[in-house]
Order: sequence, then C-alpha cells, then structure tokens
Amino acid sequence: MTGTLKRVFLGLSKGLGLFRIAGWITRKRLRILCYHSFAAGEESAFRPKLFIDPHTFRRRLSWLSSNGYSVVPLSQAVETLGRGELPRRATVITIDDGFVGVYAHGWPILQEFGFPATLYVTTHYIEHDAPVFDVAIQYMLWKTTRPEVDLSGLGLPPAYDRPITLDSPETLTETADAILALGESAEEESARTQLAKSIGERVSVDYTALGQERAYSLMRAREIQELSTAGLDVQLHSHAHRLPEEGWAVERELAANREVLEPLVGRRLAHFCYPGGQWSQRHWQWLEQHGIQSATTCEAGLNDHTTPRLALRRFLDGMNIHQLEFEAEMSGFRDLLRWLRAPRKPALQFVLAWLLEVLPILPGLAESLAL
Repeated sequence: MTGTLKRVFLGLSKGLGLFRIAGWITRKRLRILCYHSFAAGEESAFRPKLFIDPHTFRRRLSWLSSNGYSVVPLSQAVETLGRGELPRRATVITIDDGFVGVYAHGWPILQEFGFPATLYVTTHYIEHDAPVFDVAIQYMLWKTTRPEVDLSGLGLPPAYDRPITLDSPETLTETADAILALGESAEEESARTQLAKSIGERVSVDYTALGQERAYSLMRAREIQELSTAGLDVQLHSHAHRLPEEGWAVERELAANREVLEPLVGRRLAHFCYPGGQWSQRHWQWLEQHGIQSATTCEAGLNDHTTPRLALRRFLDGMNIHQLEFEAEMSGFRDLLRWLRAPRKPALQFVLAWLLEVLPILPGLAESLAL
C-alpha cells in the first residue's frame, strides 16, 4: 500500500471511530515510543528516521497530553506491566544513542510537558569526542554537490580506483557501505577519524566543521550528567553500539557501558536497549546474569503481561511518520491490524476475541469512548 493510500485508509478508519474503539480494546497495554535525536536544521532532511524536528516532536507530545495518554517512567511500566496496575494507555518515551540534539532540543520539550523519558546511551563516542563515524560518512556523501568523486588511494575495493558519480540512492548506499567496512577494519578511532577527514576532503565537505557543530556527535559526559541530575533516566545501550553473540563479549560490552555511565548517574543501571535492534533469545541469559531487568527492541507493537521483559516492543517515530500513522499506532489500531494479519490467526478468531472483549460492556461503551 502506497503512502497516500495508507493515509486515506487511516483517515477513513479514524473517521469511522475505529481508532477510538482500538484505543479502548488496547487501553491496558503498554506503548513504548522510540526516538533517536532532534534537530532544527537539515539533519531531518538527511535522515528523517533518525532526526525529528522540535516542532513535530512537540506536536506528538501535545497529542499524547490532549488524548489521555499516561506517560510513565520505564521502571514503573516494567514493574507493573504484569500486575494490571498500569494507568489507561500507559506510554513510555525512550531515546536511543545519546546524540547532542537530545540535550539541545529534546529534553527541553519533554520538560515543557513534564514527561519522564529514558535515554539509552552508547558510550564509545563519549570517550572519543568526534562525530559518529557511520552517520558522518553517510551525511558527507549525501551533502556533496560534486558531480564526480575520486576515492582512489584510500584502501577501498578496486571498483573505487576511478572517479564515481553519486547519482542514485543505490550508489550512495554502496559507497557508504564500502567506506564503513574500511573504517570498521581500523583498530584505532584515530584511523577512522583520518579516513573521515579524507572523505570530507574528496567530497568537499568540511569534516572539521562538522565536528565543531556537533550535529552528528553524542553528548559529552558533563551533559549526560546534567540531564540525569535534571531527571532524565539514563540507561544502557552497549559501549560500541553492538551486541556480540558470545557471553564473554556481551559481558565486556555491558561492563564498558556501565563503567562510563554509572559514575555519571550515581546508581546501578538495570535497563537495556538492543543496539541496532539486533537481538535473539540467547542473549537473555547473559543479560539476566548481569542484572538487566528489561530490554527494548525495535519491533513494532504494544506490550502486555505476556511480553518478555527482555523483548519489549516499541514504535520508532520520526519525520518519516505521518501524524495519522502516529495516531494509528498509539491508539492500537495498527497493532490490531498486525494481529489480524498474523499467521494462524484468521479473521474469525479475531472477531470472536473482539466480541468476547466488547459484548460485556456494550451498555457503557459510548461513555467509555468519550473519556
């Protein structure tokens, strides 16, 4: 379904009151929102899934406030999820990575509404004060206006020994992937920084200025400490933004992550976000062994008492999400559609489950929907 048709369908569904009905059916389930960073400049045009502008973010929070969504701390949500004690349409706001846009734009808006939030911080770039390598590379390739780019002599595959034209999304992606693979092979961060500077020179984008502007950099230690003191819940997101497949390596990532963050916040951290959304059940035993009480994924959907605490679902919001899509997700309408389309759950089963939930309360349904 195209974006236009999808919005027409959602608009009709909302007009027919289906969002309200879905909101009532899913009122006891937990919503978890995910953001990454906030930007007032061109960042949201470059990566609309990663950066949301302050105006749109404020509109989202205003909608939550006006429509009876109870924004609660993550720890409270995890503790009460299985006991049926969550408030109606309980919602948790999470932010991944720790970009400086959270400090400059996101947190002030959260404070306007008095909403709690959890910030999952990856710590490698706190120790190395530089733009995040992969984001900086992708940005410079996106930003360049040069018709041809000469990347020869940098150690890239032979295909890049001649000038290339970045004239399609596919070429941009392939070129970025080749540069990122070369950067990942470097043992020292200084080598990646030098590679990024060289790429900037070849594409005529000032990498040094990019570092000074900090749009694609993470917060510094003092900024994280300041936000934690102000009430932002800082939690774990791995050290190098990866979660290995071996238990000893998972332990190393968590230990390095904690070593940086816990002295800043002054407490033991017990909640985790899978970096890059990559996870499997084999990780659970290692996370539990190291005191992790909950872990969030990047899989869409609502949460209830049956949801594993180490596989909590979230909705990834950004500039790529239309307001109607946001409302459909938060109301639970899209979650019900996913349930309906899932294998081994035919329409009859869905209708029967819906009737069992709705029939006992039909006399008071209109009053409930009006609340």
